[in-house]
Amino acid sequence: MAPREAKRFIREVDAGNLVRFELEGDYFPLSPKNAFYDWLYIRSLVEHADWIEKNVHYDGFTDIEFNPAKQVNCQARAFAEFLSLLSRSKLKEAAGDFYVFADMLNVV
Repeated sequence: MAPREAKRFIREVDAGNLVRFELEGDYFPLSPKNAFYDWLYIRSLVEHADWIEKNVHYDGFTDIEFNPAKQVNCQARAFAEFLSLLSRSKLKEAAGDFYVFADMLNVV
């Protein structure tokens, strides 16, 4: 389903609360709320790390669509985490293992 259709389907079916995330046969915790999303976002950028390192020269980011009253996930935060990991030479380690990433955030 397209993302909007999936959201509408979930609301209409009232399938209950999420219990976990599943990816490639592995299960991931819901808590902390942003860790799994941020980790997925970071994983998706790893193959572009060289280009990003050469071309992105900002110290701050914003996501004008982010509404903390309605959302948990923020692309600006995830990208800032990506750059932090890249600058500390921890990107591949963190992107390769959710629990390593979560531990780096001091959240698991």
